[in-house]
Amino acid sequence: MKNFKKQSKGFTLIELMIVVAIIGILAAVAVPAYDDYVQDAKTTEMDKIADGLKPLVISCIQIEEASGGSKDDCDGGSRSIPADDTDGISGSNVGCIAVLNGAISIGGKIDSKTAVDTRVTYTPTYSGGTISWARTETADTDCSAA
Repeated sequence: MKNFKKQSKGFTLIELMIVVAIIGILAAVAVPAYDDYVQDAKTTEMDKIADGLKPLVISCIQIEEASGGSKDDCDGGSRSIPADDTDGISGSNVGCIAVLNGAISIGGKIDSKTAVDTRVTYTPTYSGGTISWARTETADTDCSAA
């Protein structure tokens, strides 16, 4: 009689455990990187809204500086700067917008779908006729705290 060897089919347990470990390591790296990517995308929306408000604030600062005032007089609702609300200029991730003393604060929206727990503040510095902007992020969404 002939003796036939049975060929094994499939994977061994150790091979499967190695694959699971590799997938776990990749997931441990990919998930935080994806979260950072999503947060950056949400704050980019805030940057675009601020870019629309900056020319209005710059105009206010230049008018105030020329008339002996200061950027502290540039608040929402004055000198063509929109009042502090989100009507007409809010994005899907924006909960509040405020302009106080020339600084633009945009807070994230907290709801069941999207949670942006960040407030981005753009602070102008006026020096020698030039205005530069500093961008800071804080871990709250209260625009009045700026």
